[in-house]
Amino acid sequence: MRFPACRSIAAVPIAAALFCSILSAPAIAVSETTDIEISSISVATGIDRDARAPLNPGESFPPDCGNLFCFTRIRGAVGTTNVTHVWYRDGEVMARVVLPVRSGDWRTWSSKMILPVWTGNWEVKVLDSLGVVLASENFAIETRTSAAEGGEGETQ
Repeated sequence: MRFPACRSIAAVPIAAALFCSILSAPAIAVSETTDIEISSISVATGIDRDARAPLNPGESFPPDCGNLFCFTRIRGAVGTTNVTHVWYRDGEVMARVVLPVRSGDWRTWSSKMILPVWTGNWEVKVLDSLGVVLASENFAIETRTSAAEGGEGETQ
């Protein structure tokens, strides 16, 4: 003899499996960061906060430069998302800074205190919220030489 309740009990695992597969299925929508683009990126010695623009951008800085800023202009974001500035010195991660992006045309920056002994090649990579590299900027912290200092003192 078959009980009607047995059919519905047997259907529970199938319904549960179907429900779980729907929840874990990848979203059909395109990634939120697909349309984000970096329209400008620069490393600078300061930021003009009123104009929201970099001050004294460059590709090479003295070892006693102090704070440097990575300025990024982001276009195409929909809604609120994040980008991350990852600061590298000679390939080693020195800092990671997560920055909010709250409009389709957004300017933001991060800063990094540079110690005088941190000479060498630097890079800042801008990552989207999924970790995809959107842009990067290379710069150098110069090594002081005795010739650059007028021939006196030690080479650093």
